[in-house]
Amino acid sequence: MQPNAPPTHSHKLCLTKFHFEELFQRHLCRHSQFGINVLHMVAVFGIYCSVFSLVSLLLQRTLPTETAALRWLLLNLLSVPWLVILRKNTPSSVFLLTILSTLSLSATAVILSLPAWIHLILLPLWHQTQQFSHRIYTRHTDMSAFREKYPPGRRLALLLAICELPVLIHYFQQCRFMPAASSSNATPSTRDQM
Repeated sequence: MQPNAPPTHSHKLCLTKFHFEELFQRHLCRHSQFGINVLHMVAVFGIYCSVFSLVSLLLQRTLPTETAALRWLLLNLLSVPWLVILRKNTPSSVFLLTILSTLSLSATAVILSLPAWIHLILLPLWHQTQQFSHRIYTRHTDMSAFREKYPPGRRLALLLAICELPVLIHYFQQCRFMPAASSSNATPSTRDQM
């Protein structure tokens, strides 16, 4: 590259510093419909709960004298590096709701304490729920504006995994509910866009 040449986007994606609103706009290219975001949120909560449960069970076996409260605290301490990344890159309201979700899901994992084999079955099912939702909700828009900066690959997959819960939270913060009775000319597809 020449010294005065403009920077290109061929650099590697940074997993610790990113433009959250841009990732959110990218998300909307394939996830503009309300229903797909609901299914994805359910699946993401399921994935987080299963991961927290597996780690909780591992902690329980590794440190058998610990209490459920200590296990919950340790689960949340393990989330701190992820939360630090999100704090630097997401709006405050999204970050606070992500913390509340994390605290709730880790508590659910500790309280339920289901056997590991159940979570090993549930994890791929939660992922398949996300994949299946794209067959139901098929509205997509052109993503070419994002392809150069966000090339497909492992780094993009990891970045999207880091941001998936906050992006979904942001979607539900931004969406506007339109009551069916308030607009007689609203079609199901119009309502589904939200």
